[in-house]
Amino acid sequence: MQLFNLLATFCTALFAAQSQLDSVRDAFYDAKIVPDVLPSFDPTLEIYVEFLKASVIKPGAELSMNQTDTFPQFVLKSSRQTDMLKKYVVTMVDPDAYYPSDPSVSQVRHYLGANLTVDGVGRFWTTPITNLTGPVTDWMPPSPPDDSDPHRYVVLVYQQPPDFTLDGIKPPDFTLDGIKPHLNSTSDRMHFNATSDRMHFNISSFASAVGLRGPVGGTYFLTGADSGAVVGR
Repeated sequence: MQLFNLLATFCTALFAAQSQLDSVRDAFYDAKIVPDVLPSFDPTLEIYVEFLKASVIKPGAELSMNQTDTFPQFVLKSSRQTDMLKKYVVTMVDPDAYYPSDPSVSQVRHYLGANLTVDGVGRFWTTPITNLTGPVTDWMPPSPPDDSDPHRYVVLVYQQPPDFTLDGIKPPDFTLDGIKPHLNSTSDRMHFNATSDRMHFNISSFASAVGLRGPVGGTYFLTGADSGAVVGR
């Protein structure tokens, strides 16, 4: 009987986890993050973004600039122990800059960190991830124009391949605007690093160029000049 109860609890938890992942996937499609940022999205991990003053538990939470002015903690949730042993790349991009109606400089790269690993054991199947090295792109808080509608700030988690390197991050045939199909010399390539322009970034092209797997998880929140918090756990 005890074994049956344990199995029932485990199956219930798995069902709930998959239901939550389906909800996140649907939210990305409903918010047009697919196709504005990603060609497709089928997450296998949940990620939460925890600021000092607010948390993004459900995709689409509306947060103020004041609530997002400090670097957050990223928290992964998974039912698979093997996910806790991997390294991850986490990024946040704004596909709505300068304005949602005129995203002429999107995507803006607000953060890019690599070599993120699970940091201890947190809540049930939920663990924070921390950076073993300095970020490639430091955190830049949301700062939409005063006259803009709220922007979507999209947080994505990629599985980091074993041979991934931070040495300048020099993927072949990559520019900040995407892939250049015909490059003849190293000097023609835009070597992406911490000093590269944050604007006109393309996370899908970048992920493909450097061999990232996924995204395996993601969420997003909205921030406008006068946004208030609508946060639910």
